[in-house]
Amino acid sequence: MPPGTRAVAVQPSRPPADAGFALPATIMTLTLLSLLAAGGLLMAWTELLSARAFRHSGRAHGLAEAGLATAIARARGPSPSIGPIGFGPDTVRVSFTQIGLLSKSERLFEVRSEATVAVGADRFVRTVAEVLWIADPLSVPAALSAQGNVAGSAASGSVSGLSATPTCLSPHASPVAGIAARPADSVNVGSLTVTGSPAGTNLSDALARVAGLRWERLVGGRGARPDATWPDEPWPDSDSSGPVFVIVPAPDTLTSSESGYGVIAGAADLTLGHGFTWDGLVLAGQTLHLLGNATVSGAVMAGLGGGAALAADLGTGQVSFSFDPCAVARSAERIAEPPAPVPGTWREVW
Repeated sequence: MPPGTRAVAVQPSRPPADAGFALPATIMTLTLLSLLAAGGLLMAWTELLSARAFRHSGRAHGLAEAGLATAIARARGPSPSIGPIGFGPDTVRVSFTQIGLLSKSERLFEVRSEATVAVGADRFVRTVAEVLWIADPLSVPAALSAQGNVAGSAASGSVSGLSATPTCLSPHASPVAGIAARPADSVNVGSLTVTGSPAGTNLSDALARVAGLRWERLVGGRGARPDATWPDEPWPDSDSSGPVFVIVPAPDTLTSSESGYGVIAGAADLTLGHGFTWDGLVLAGQTLHLLGNATVSGAVMAGLGGGAALAADLGTGQVSFSFDPCAVARSAERIAEPPAPVPGTWREVW
């Protein structure tokens, strides 16, 4: 060592306190970013699956509602049924289960509509249900049904029921009597020819079916909408518009110019004038009178409002009442009340 110099001790250098942390921190940061990215992808995939399920489940719900609406439109008593409804690969199945009987002609059904939407191997199913009121089809017991006495000892002609099932397909195509009356009422038709299966029958077991008309509701304006209220409105043309429905609210006489096809509902006494001809249903709330010759192909019901001692007065003319199931069926559809959902009963079935 040269003279005048001094030895200096050299301390060995130390690594900084955070030496070696950068790499683990970087790895941890990348791991967290990867986890966040994976979580984001998982959330996006979950959202995609959820949106897909929501979309197809929503379609199934819409189809189930469509099936329920179809059931309400097509249902007919007393045993309604609808086959599977196809929408491409999707199907809707509707079932009816009777849950109540309001009368012998009014029933309550629970209607279920189950829709299945097929997407590949997946199935999305939704089911809705509602309680439905359904009235049975009108069942006519005779060519002439009277809730009261029948007088016709001076009349001539015939009242013809049905002794065999015809080829006409209708809910009314079954043997019916010529005249149906209650046991306590008298039927005096003299030499008038009465035929059917049987010619005359007891009306007591058919009163409920006749009452299935819901008479007070029909003539009170709460049932089917009439084409005309006579004589305040012009008589409708049944030739071009099919069967008509006419309400006659007060006692009145119908002449040959009011002949036609469909349903006549006289709320009180109803008189058929000479030459009157009708295809379908002639209904009288009180007494039905005949003046001269009258022809009805279909069915006649009198005394429906109750309380009429004399339900049918056939007069002295030529009577021709013949049961026609086809005319009855077509006309009955004109006054039939459609099935109606019961308010507050809709629900989804899980």
